[in-house]
Amino acid sequence: MNIRKNLLDIHYQKYLVLYTTTLGLVWTYIIGMLVAVTTNIFVMVDALHVGVIASISLLVIGIASYEIKKFKKHLIKIPKEIKKLEYET
Repeated sequence: MNIRKNLLDIHYQKYLVLYTTTLGLVWTYIIGMLVAVTTNIFVMVDALHVGVIASISLLVIGIASYEIKKFKKHLIKIPKEIKKLEYET
């Protein structure tokens, strides 16, 4: 039981690190894009440029959102398994 609990603790820490890192990357990406647009690094005059930037942004944020949701699911599930292990002994 103790070994299984330790393994679950390690998995929990792994998903916690992945969750917080992904949130940090998304936040940094959004801030970077806002700074780039407001300082005119990206000139939004051509529909092609706007489309490319929007599609890349949607792709990055979409993938990150999917991963965040998946990591959050694991972060909720693992403590329940640990509690279940504690009640079994």
